[in-house]
Amino acid sequence: MKTPRRRKKKSELEHDHLFRGAFSLKPIVQAHLLEALSPETVAALELDSLELASETYINGDLKAAFSDVVWKCRLKSGEEVVIALLFEHKSDLPEQPIFVQLLQYLLGIWQKDLAGKRPLTFVLPIIVYHGQRNWKVRKFWSYFDGFPETLRPYLPEFEYVLSDLARIPDDLIKTKEQMGALRSLYLAFKYAFDAAAMQENFQDFFIFVGSSGNPYLDDLLIEMLLSYVQKRTVLEPYQLLELINSLPDKSKSKVMSTYEKTAAKFRKQGIEQGIEQGIEQGIEQGIELKNRKFVVNLIKSTDWDDEKIALIADADISFVQNIRATIQGNG
Repeated sequence: MKTPRRRKKKSELEHDHLFRGAFSLKPIVQAHLLEALSPETVAALELDSLELASETYINGDLKAAFSDVVWKCRLKSGEEVVIALLFEHKSDLPEQPIFVQLLQYLLGIWQKDLAGKRPLTFVLPIIVYHGQRNWKVRKFWSYFDGFPETLRPYLPEFEYVLSDLARIPDDLIKTKEQMGALRSLYLAFKYAFDAAAMQENFQDFFIFVGSSGNPYLDDLLIEMLLSYVQKRTVLEPYQLLELINSLPDKSKSKVMSTYEKTAAKFRKQGIEQGIEQGIEQGIEQGIELKNRKFVVNLIKSTDWDDEKIALIADADISFVQNIRATIQGNG
């Protein structure tokens, strides 16, 4: 009988979305490889040749186990050898030995190689983990307790690269300027299970802004991080706006600009989360109440005109004008 595939929880999907989005960006991947691999391994790779694999190696039951971010890289020696860098993201300990999952993935890659009549791809498994429980690195052989050592050579024995973010001290992450925007991602994942800590350390999530030299990359990461924080903390959009206003001037304007472009999306997320929690007044009343709170906070915390606020809040301008008149009348 086929084992039913476990569906990922909503929280797991939230982590996956940030991981896939961020680790599909070449500067992030390069920074992580420099941080996670040994100097000798880095020296063997031509990191400038990194290329995101266009094909997926996941099908069927594997969709429940892998994030499917694969990069290809060449050796510095110039040899025509392709190295697939398998980035596997975990927000909790695996339910089965990680070697079993990795072997399934490796077989998927090699089967495609054989079908395409090309040399087997060398695969370097890299795991990014930020769960709350300790990850204990074990040899595959350790799962076969009681078997004589003479049988060990007949097992597929290999290693993987593990980045256990929860065990890296915060201060160490923050001081590594060479990591660039990767610092922000590490910190966001570290605080993912503590909503209060995410809000307290909100400024550190944007320490890369203004220093990357890549405005397009900044916009993508800012939007990803804002969305992640909003989902993990269940903040109302106006509360997220308050956190943005608390940022240092050097990063606030850039983050605010990105927020303005995507505010309708964050507002919708907040409404949907509020509805999921149960709004006693009913869905329509709940949406109107949240929209009113959002508009009130935009009026109080920005100097935007009514037209801009209506655009950001996805509301009629008359709705905004009435709220402003009420605020001024009570002021």
